[in-house]
Amino acid sequence: MSKPKIIIHNHYSKPARDSEAEVAGIKSMAKSMSDKDLEWQIANGKKLGIPANMTQLFKAELASRKGKQRDAKRDPQYSSAEGQKRLMAESMGHTYVPPSKIDFSKKGDYGADPVGNGMFKMVPSGDIVSYEERMRRLKK
Repeated sequence: MSKPKIIIHNHYSKPARDSEAEVAGIKSMAKSMSDKDLEWQIANGKKLGIPANMTQLFKAELASRKGKQRDAKRDPQYSSAEGQKRLMAESMGHTYVPPSKIDFSKKGDYGADPVGNGMFKMVPSGDIVSYEERMRRLKK
């Protein structure tokens, strides 16, 4: 692991009980640190003289972050294929339009593949048509 940006040294003597303000300060400091920095602080806490209670708060912060990541992965809003497509569209500033279902019982073409030079191969007929003809056939 690389050395973190924030290194905490034990520069004060520890009272028997922590004040609420001190605990809140440590928690806010832990929230501002990256996961790697927290892991490094936990691993090297004894060498640096970091009090055990501070290390415990770092461990709790790291565990809560990992729990939130795990919960987000399970959320169907993000974990399904449609959720991923919607999330990607929204992150790019687009509105997500779910794909429409194709009615295969209708007669005629329902899709087209570009073949180059402004021409399209209609599906399922296989006819090679221009853009205008493609749009006319797909409007039906």
